[in-house]
Amino acid sequence: MLNFTTSLSYENWDEVFLEGEVNLIFNNFMNTYLRIFNGSFPIIIRKEHIKPSPWITSGIKISCATKRHLYVSNKFHKNPSQKAHYKNYCKLLSSVIKEAKKNAL
Repeated sequence: MLNFTTSLSYENWDEVFLEGEVNLIFNNFMNTYLRIFNGSFPIIIRKEHIKPSPWITSGIKISCATKRHLYVSNKFHKNPSQKAHYKNYCKLLSSVIKEAKKNAL
């Protein structure tokens, strides 16, 4: 932040205000401002190294996606039988995940 504000205060803004047309003034201002902004706050790409869990199988991934779909459909359609189906699916998926975690250890 300090580098950004210092760079802005030391910038010579004469070329911005020497123009007579509003669009050129705006473009000059934005070019100067963005040059200082991008120089002060560079984009840093960080890769997260997530260790994959051995118990997450493709079947569990598919079941979790199905559970999310059931949740969304249950959220918008207040059908009691759909809600019961969602709850049963959640219980079944939870037991499958617990068993998979137990077997992975």
